[in-house]
This record gives sequence, C-alpha cells and structure tokens, in this order.
Amino acid sequence: MTRRGDPGRLQEQSTGGVAGEPHLASTKQRQYEGEPMESQSFSPADYALRPDDLLPPDDFEDEDDNIQWREYCRMASTLDRARILEVVLSDLDGNDSPLFEFIDSALHEPHEPGRPKESITKLAQLGQSLLNLIAKAVDDQVNLRMAVEVPHD
Repeated sequence: MTRRGDPGRLQEQSTGGVAGEPHLASTKQRQYEGEPMESQSFSPADYALRPDDLLPPDDFEDEDDNIQWREYCRMASTLDRARILEVVLSDLDGNDSPLFEFIDSALHEPHEPGRPKESITKLAQLGQSLLNLIAKAVDDQVNLRMAVEVPHD
C-alpha cells in the first residue's frame, strides 16, 4: 500500500491516474484539450527582416547635415585643450559660478577636516554644470573656427 506523500503514488497519478480514481485521468485530458501543437507554432520568416527594412526612412537626416556634423567633429578634435580649460575656468570665476554655493556652504557650515559634506544630488548638479560649460566652450570655439575657415571647394 502506498502512503499519501509517497513518491510512488505521485508517479502513478502523473502517468494517467490510479485505479479507483478516474477523475485524475479526466483532469489531465482537459488540460491538454484545445488547439493542436502544430497550429501554435510560428514561422521565422514572419519575423525576419526584409531588405526594405534595412533602408533608412525617407525623412532620414539629410546628407548635408551629416557632412556638417563630421566637419564639426573634425574641428572639435583640433581644439587646444588648454584653451578650453581656460575658458571653463574663467566661467567658473564669474558671478554666477556653480562653485559659489559649495564655497559658501564650506565657509558658513565648516566641514570636518578632510571630509567635505554635500548631497549626491548637489554634486550631480555641479557635474552637469561643468559639462555644460565644457560643451559651450567647445561649441563656441568650433563655431568660431568654422565661421573663419574658408570652405575647400
């Protein structure tokens, strides 16, 4: 005789039921009724890319814009890093410097020696301000060079 928690009984039930318990076999039949497996499959061709899918849309950015962007990148790569640093540092020395908030905080609420205190949010804002200043300095220098340089035709 097999006990209720015995693995042998579970094996018998999973293979089609136990004598005297026909409801187990009929339950399994109902679980598998429905669409045959063949109708549930999909064709990989339905999801494959066609050659037309690889072409850019008609409203794709103009070739002239692409040429201008490449020229901008070429010009930016020739800029003097020291000049960009000089411009960014002079912007940080202005009346609206993003550093003043941190300097004022350190003066009015002194930090423990060697352990500055600021929130990650404020530091992220400072980092974003610095990145904006750097991007502006590069952009200004590139635009100045592009305005001065004579096109090569």
